[in-house]
Amino acid sequence: MASELASTQTAGIAARSSGRLELERALTDAHERTWSVLANLTPEQWHVPYHPGINPPLWEFGHVAWFNEWWVLRDAYWNAREENVTRRPSMLSGADRWFDSGRIAHVDRWTLDTKVNWNATSKLNIFGRYSQLDFWTFNETVYGDQLQGMPIGGGNPGTGTGGTYNFSAGATYVFTTNLVADAHFGYVRQSVSVEHTDIGQNKGQSLFGLPGLNGPRNFEGGMPVRVFGTVQDVTEQRRTQEQFRDLVESAPDAMVIANTGGTIVLVNAQAERLPM
Repeated sequence: MASELASTQTAGIAARSSGRLELERALTDAHERTWSVLANLTPEQWHVPYHPGINPPLWEFGHVAWFNEWWVLRDAYWNAREENVTRRPSMLSGADRWFDSGRIAHVDRWTLDTKVNWNATSKLNIFGRYSQLDFWTFNETVYGDQLQGMPIGGGNPGTGTGGTYNFSAGATYVFTTNLVADAHFGYVRQSVSVEHTDIGQNKGQSLFGLPGLNGPRNFEGGMPVRVFGTVQDVTEQRRTQEQFRDLVESAPDAMVIANTGGTIVLVNAQAERLPM
């Protein structure tokens, strides 16, 4: 893996001074590799929950295409004010507003907000709007995933995901210069999913070796909150038992000891030597 990465880095550095045909081949290869990854994504992988450390796949792919167009096709350069600008516009209208990572905050990359206006007549305007915002949050614990402990910031430890979806439509009609009628309707749906950490894990058994600390249902798994029990020092009792055993073993006569039920619990070496 390390040698492959080093080889890729070397090839990338060499490509910077390559000729036109070599650059064309490198860009075509990168294009095909990117599409090979995207072609294997399932619908669920395209729509991942919000996470502060990654970008949504669809936005990331658009950003890669925009980035290549910016530097390769649009002739980017630094102007006198040290601003990075281009001499040519994008082939896609609004691309800079959608895919420029230097202008778009991370959270806005997860938000879809589109509006379409249609001037049906000189007096009637009809519009439709769709908005979507996905979110992801994780509430950690003071001792980490393994030992858990109290959640940081209150609440319950675990992961929360979801999204808000909004659709609205409306129309505006101009009767006169002083009278305008406006009407619209909308639909909002919110989905929320939460999952406690260590759900379904029997940590009472796996960590402490004590069965029964977790219940059989998934939500009864995890780190036990409290373990109740008693502690008794049996050191003196064990010492007395060992002294009694030594005394029996050293006795010159054969000795057989049985409990009240008649079961033999101890015999000494002299008894074992008795002929059968």
